Amino acid sequence: MADTLQITEKLPPELLEKVFAYTSVPDILRLKQVGKQSDYTQRSQLNFGHPLLCQVNHYLRSFVQDSPYIKNRIDLFTAGLEDNPAVNLTLADKRKAFYEHRMKWRTLEPVKKWQRTIGSIFNTGSRATALGVYAFIADSKEFVEFITLESVSRGIPRKEWKLPLPDFALSDFAINPQADVLVVVVRKRAGEYTLHLLSMTSGQPHPAAENPIISYPYSFRPGREIEVHSISVTNSRLAILLGPETYGMDMTVWDWRTGRIVLQRSNPRYQQLIFVDEHWLALFLGSWKRDPSRLLIFDTERGSIMNPIETSFFFSSAYPKAPTWYISSEPCSHTPSPDELMTAPFYSDPSQRILAMYFGRCDACHIINIEQLLELAREQVYQEVEWEEWRTHAVEVPVGEEDCIGHIWVSGCRLFCTVSDGLGSEGDALSYLRVYGFGHAGRAKHLHALDRASEDGGTRWISPILEEHELPWDILGFYDVTVGHDSILFCVEDIIDGELVAVLHVWSL
Repeated sequence: MADTLQITEKLPPELLEKVFAYTSVPDILRLKQVGKQSDYTQRSQLNFGHPLLCQVNHYLRSFVQDSPYIKNRIDLFTAGLEDNPAVNLTLADKRKAFYEHRMKWRTLEPVKKWQRTIGSIFNTGSRATALGVYAFIADSKEFVEFITLESVSRGIPRKEWKLPLPDFALSDFAINPQADVLVVVVRKRAGEYTLHLLSMTSGQPHPAAENPIISYPYSFRPGREIEVHSISVTNSRLAILLGPETYGMDMTVWDWRTGRIVLQRSNPRYQQLIFVDEHWLALFLGSWKRDPSRLLIFDTERGSIMNPIETSFFFSSAYPKAPTWYISSEPCSHTPSPDELMTAPFYSDPSQRILAMYFGRCDACHIINIEQLLELAREQVYQEVEWEEWRTHAVEVPVGEEDCIGHIWVSGCRLFCTVSDGLGSEGDALSYLRVYGFGHAGRAKHLHALDRASEDGGTRWISPILEEHELPWDILGFYDVTVGHDSILFCVEDIIDGELVAVLHVWSL
């Protein structure tokens, strides 16, 4: 015991806090588990290790449990946030700001509301969202308009701007604010498309693109309507799913900075794609007859066009249509803006990337940590992974198949769903938000390698529906939902002066 006291006296709390500042939160939580195991070993008198080592483990575990600094880091990590050491605030002030942030997301009572009608739903064009930026094409079809969501509590203002569009028939577009890239897909004539790589801020050809206009010839059968079904862009990759609904879908991936095609595939069951990482692409295939639906994971950095590196994940049920899915942090790591670095006590943690998938007429939402998914994909290259094997890495949140779930997103240990379940007693649409909580049922299902006992569930499932927030307006349905900073943007379908229009509602929490 004397040796232990000498060691612990030489490790003052201030020094330990500096040491743990270089340690990730998952590693800190694993240390807590080591401390628990050493306690169990001592109590069971099966101490095969050195008693001094067990005492040190116990001391470190006690320090981790009692340190306000580490508790703050763990709480931020759980909420999907990261501490900002550049802000000159005391720990008490940071804790106060975090409690206020958590309470706002729990009650969903906005301190500021803003809305805008963007035009008739019959004339409103494509929409895109990424990293808290919402982009849309209004009635005129001449401009693409951008909105950066604000944070009232952190002093980050809302920004709006617009850019002119090319003088061709626009098919779709995608954005990536971190790379400052706007990708516009236009159809010049039947079977010929061009991809315009522009700067999001200036509208000029993107300076990092060697060829800012990429030609994309597409072979099609006469009489079939061709459309862009899905498009996704990262810092260096661009993926497009193109084709008619009743014919084969062509999937092409470029390195948009060089214009080089890195992957090309075709399958009539391709339905939706999204980058889950800078180079890793997820592609959904609907079921067909006895062949189940599946999720393909491609590594677009390695491999070749003819020999791609891929892993196939089967689903247990036949899902003919693509899921509604959401990534809780975008494929590219979020770089805090200058406004955030100067004013925000915390910002989004890019390491907590969750892929959530919901299939229509399904009674559960599947949530999986992207890093675990990619680790499994690397281990099972060229393999077909059965559902029973890879579902152990996922959390299933029961949402009930009787409701019409429109959009989903994840924040911390909560799943948010927009729901429209028909008409009320007076014929009005019933539209509201549901908030589900999920726990961490064992290490295989840890979303963040996290083991904690808290209000969000600890190690067990909690009540499926935590809260239900009825939206304070009557709407016909949801188009989009996006989250940025401390704001939520809803694009909804509504009737104004007898006209069916698309309206933006922004809640600043």
